[in-house]
Amino acid sequence: MKIKNTLLIFLLFASTIALLLRPLINFQGSFSPAAELNSGVLDVSTLDLDQVIYQLTGDIEIYPNTFIPMRGFNAEDIKYGAMPFTWKVSSGVTHASYRLNITGLTPGKLYGFHLMDALTAYDFYVNGEKIASLGVPSTEPQLTISEAKVKTAFFRPDTNTAEVVIHVSTNSSHLMGIWQKTLFGSASLIHQYEVASKRSDAFMIGAIFFMTLYLWILFFIMREDKAVLYFALACTFVTVKSLFAGHQLGFELYSFVNYDMGLRIAYLMIPGIAVSFMKFASECFRPLVTSRYEWFFYLASVIQAFLILLLPQRWYQETFIVYQLLIFVSAAMILFWALKGIWLHIEGAIIYTLGYIVFFVVAINDILYSMLLIKTGYYLSMGLFVLILSQAAVLAMRLHRALRTEAYLKLNMEQLVISRTQELESEKNKFENLSKVDSLTHLFNKGYLMETLQIELEGYKRYNGALSILMIDLDLFKIVNDTYGHMIGDEVLKKVSEVLIEHSRRSDIVGRFGGEEFLIILRFTSLEDAIRHAEQLRKQVEAIEFSFPAGGFGITASFGVAAVHDGILDEKQLIHEADEALYQAKENGRNRVVSSKEINR
Repeated sequence: MKIKNTLLIFLLFASTIALLLRPLINFQGSFSPAAELNSGVLDVSTLDLDQVIYQLTGDIEIYPNTFIPMRGFNAEDIKYGAMPFTWKVSSGVTHASYRLNITGLTPGKLYGFHLMDALTAYDFYVNGEKIASLGVPSTEPQLTISEAKVKTAFFRPDTNTAEVVIHVSTNSSHLMGIWQKTLFGSASLIHQYEVASKRSDAFMIGAIFFMTLYLWILFFIMREDKAVLYFALACTFVTVKSLFAGHQLGFELYSFVNYDMGLRIAYLMIPGIAVSFMKFASECFRPLVTSRYEWFFYLASVIQAFLILLLPQRWYQETFIVYQLLIFVSAAMILFWALKGIWLHIEGAIIYTLGYIVFFVVAINDILYSMLLIKTGYYLSMGLFVLILSQAAVLAMRLHRALRTEAYLKLNMEQLVISRTQELESEKNKFENLSKVDSLTHLFNKGYLMETLQIELEGYKRYNGALSILMIDLDLFKIVNDTYGHMIGDEVLKKVSEVLIEHSRRSDIVGRFGGEEFLIILRFTSLEDAIRHAEQLRKQVEAIEFSFPAGGFGITASFGVAAVHDGILDEKQLIHEADEALYQAKENGRNRVVSSKEINR
């Protein structure tokens, strides 16, 4: 039932997103069919330009390190590149030209192009007339003025053909040229697509911004919950990054931000987003986190941030390729933690994982797209929006659990006080000295256990009788405290204590050694008998079922068994042998019994 409700919540979020983004998703230009160029020629006579926007694909003429004339240019050796096509600046190309011819046009009709930013400046000509520009391209790299804005360009042909020439150059990027999709259609459709795209970006940025405000308010109310802080930071970085991605509304809103500044801001936000989400995941799945890798990732992110601040664009973009691979590995690791969290029934793990899978797929797409390995486009903002909604649901579930647990404890406080009072009275009758008793479990405490074990060892040396001990540790107990709270954790310790007392002999001395560790002294018991007794206790602990308003779960324990032999000098050495056996039980997978005899083989 709980999984079913979780899936329903996630489907509700997905439906809400689809409804809000329906105008853009349904718009023809969002998933444009291809209009293929054949040897630099685009025939539009068979295309429905009044109803559909097309993405230019196929072979376009390319002229590296040449600004060709706008009209009447005849090349002896024409080279072609597949749209979208870029050059690596390291190959020596700093400026270039593209050319294509369009046939089948209607004279006098208004047509349009939707141009994502080229790297990093261009002039766009149709039939010799400049209809759009981005920055100022130049044959001299130092004279190129870079810019980053999405453009639309319109033209009205006099005949049924048109020659398109694009001059591109760069002075900063490691790539040059048209690296994102170029759309073509009627002017009215291109304008509609531009408006719909900007509205979609504005909606996404606005939604994330208001979610960020809410999270910061929530953090100032719940400062002890670090997960809220890290999630608020992640949303803040995403908001800033979104302003300078997609249709780059940040350049229009903040005119003082130039190309280099805006690009550095966008790149700097990515390590911020990555570190914040890593910290948020580590708070949600702390017992499962690989701390050494976590700190390695933080160090690598700080180094990458300094490289973005200090190096020229071309160089930090080259280093960023390696950092993207590290992000991919880290994202896969977080996904592994989330899936393991589902297996361990950590609250919110299902919704976290569903949202994270969407984000993970989108992130892979964007990494591959930025490496020019695929030609899909950037969808990171949408993936982040889905992830933010899912993680907001996880935080809401945690807050609801905390409030529900608090209400449960308040309603039952009087009964708990009565119950505790009765337990204390019972223990007063049972023990002569309360200083020997653990206040929570009412078992013997560590001091009494050590004192008793010393006396028992002296008896062993005098009469040479059998003596064994069991060292017991509850498995993954920290998850119980982190998930359900320390009050519920205390109830678990008390219940386990009752089971250990109930299924031990009167001659056995049962005590709490510390935290979630217990020690049982077995008088007149050989190692073999102690192992059998430990196995019985293990099964009894495993059979316990805990049920609270915050949720139900079970618990297991690992046992280390040691017996006195001639080589034992004192009680500390005996406990050390039991501890070693307990450690091996943990290493072997938990919920098992290991004896010191097995360790010493």
